Amino acid sequence: MKKLLSTIIILTGTLAAQAYDYPYLTVQKTDGAAVSMAVESLVITFSDGQLVATNAEGTLSLTLSELSTMIFESSPTSIDSPFEATDTADTQVEVYGTNGMFMGRFNSAEQATQQLRAGIYVMKQNGITKKVAVK
Repeated sequence: MKKLLSTIIILTGTLAAQAYDYPYLTVQKTDGAAVSMAVESLVITFSDGQLVATNAEGTLSLTLSELSTMIFESSPTSIDSPFEATDTADTQVEVYGTNGMFMGRFNSAEQATQQLRAGIYVMKQNGITKKVAVK
């Protein structure tokens, strides 16, 4: 009995220690789109049927009816269409290839998708990182 109790305590401590290893929050919408945000300085609020997640680099807002899951991850992952018009106000989009090569800065995601060749890219804007397929 003491062995079982000791094992449970050790496992609980191990799981609690591993919880700090996830520097990104990924929010998945009901349509399958996903967005990742850095956890550092992250504040999440729920108000008037909206989820608002804010960190040092930007804000993500969506209605609760659009929210499917929220998970903490060790690396930013998201698959989504290019940033919505509300996300692009007065900020540039940084684009990287899947191999990590910097592809350039663009005034908007729309401009980037028009100038890039077909493929998969990682776009970063306001601290939000998205994987985007350019066709």
